[in-house]
Amino acid sequence: MGRVPSNRPGGAGPLVAPHLRCRLPSLGAALIHQVLLHLWRSHAELGKSFSPGLKIGKNHRLVTTGVRERVRHPTRAAHLLWAIAQILLLQNWIAGPAFPAASFHL
Repeated sequence: MGRVPSNRPGGAGPLVAPHLRCRLPSLGAALIHQVLLHLWRSHAELGKSFSPGLKIGKNHRLVTTGVRERVRHPTRAAHLLWAIAQILLLQNWIAGPAFPAASFHL
């Protein structure tokens, strides 16, 4: 088997086709935009039930409308999408997955 020609050190071929490589950051930027809207909406829909920490107040109620009608943990879902968008934006095998690796521990 021959090696794929490349200008990268070691001669390894590109992992993503060159015509797609330039579109990945745009896809990541669009995904970040959607994530920020999703985060804002998930916090805004909580209203007075929102608290930065995990505590239950006297007048808190379970919110089951809006985005929480379809997604049980929309903030966690948004952070997962943020991690995917970061990989698309950075296109670096070390820095790209650093956020998912650091924030989604087992």
